Amino acid sequence: MRIKHLAPALLAALTPLSASAGEAEIYGLFHISADYLNADAGDPVNPNSGDEGATISSNSSRLGFRGNTPISDALTAIWQVEVEVYADNGSALATDRNTFAGLRGDWGQLRAGRFDTPFKLLHSRTSLFSDQVGDGRNILRADIADGLTTTTDANWWNERLRNSIAYQTPSWNNLTANLQYSSNQDAAAATSSDQASWSASLEWRGENIWLAVAHEKSARAVAAVLTERQASRAALSWQLGDTRLVGLYQRADNPDIDAWGAGIKQNITDKLAVKTHYYRLNAAGVDQDAELFAVGMEYTVAKELVFYGTYGQVTNGDLINRDPWSQGRNDDLVSGNGDTPDAVSAGMIYRF
Repeated sequence: MRIKHLAPALLAALTPLSASAGEAEIYGLFHISADYLNADAGDPVNPNSGDEGATISSNSSRLGFRGNTPISDALTAIWQVEVEVYADNGSALATDRNTFAGLRGDWGQLRAGRFDTPFKLLHSRTSLFSDQVGDGRNILRADIADGLTTTTDANWWNERLRNSIAYQTPSWNNLTANLQYSSNQDAAAATSSDQASWSASLEWRGENIWLAVAHEKSARAVAAVLTERQASRAALSWQLGDTRLVGLYQRADNPDIDAWGAGIKQNITDKLAVKTHYYRLNAAGVDQDAELFAVGMEYTVAKELVFYGTYGQVTNGDLINRDPWSQGRNDDLVSGNGDTPDAVSAGMIYRF
């Protein structure tokens, strides 16, 4: 009898504690593909270059934990921890994905940690081949095709800035603004603000259309030289019935480099879709332009599960060696300057 009455009493006592603790969930994405990469020719200067090869790739697979705790009717605490999972080779978890803590209310949202910049999100929201062969970041992010010693680091744009604080406004007339400031991009504690960076965007969302502009100014030490760069983006996503149109333009300085892309996705049935896009890099240096083309199809089994097939190709100038498989993926076959690398890929994306 004592046990019979003790259980309901414990449940009644614990219920208020559970409610005050808020909500937490586990989520994730496993993205695995089988790829055949053709680097066209090996670069004799680069010992890691190769001609061709087949591989299994884990493409930004991730595992995350997130939750919220109501503080009052007008204020909620939020948090998230996200790590990359190398599902192809069993490497250690990488702790460099979106991780933060913050507050949310009618006044907007404030976060601190490491996470995607507003500038980066313009591509994420217009990408038709995210983490797949043909990802547009192979043009947009790897844009240091200028031969200048002060800009040898290819990872300037599409970043998750460390040591960041960000504010997002509430929606007003379908407009939302985002502002992020990073005090330092080094992994260690900041000793100065020389490598401070900031990123901002303004978005407008209609019934079937999304428009956005963004600007980012970034400073970092490259080969012991403090280098400052800035870039602007404009992006569009437009849903016209079963057709989605996307486009993005990027302008970066120091040196001046243009990059742009456009794509289309057509739903054939409620499960089958075909898609294609084209991106171009107009670099400051002679013979350092590049073009990216990708085409693919995807079959949506359920909201959580998608199968796809993709083909991607890059056409390089004589002094540049971009490829269609480097960004957001574990593939590391290196092409040579002036080559035309291409790849085919079959993959599965599972969300939970």
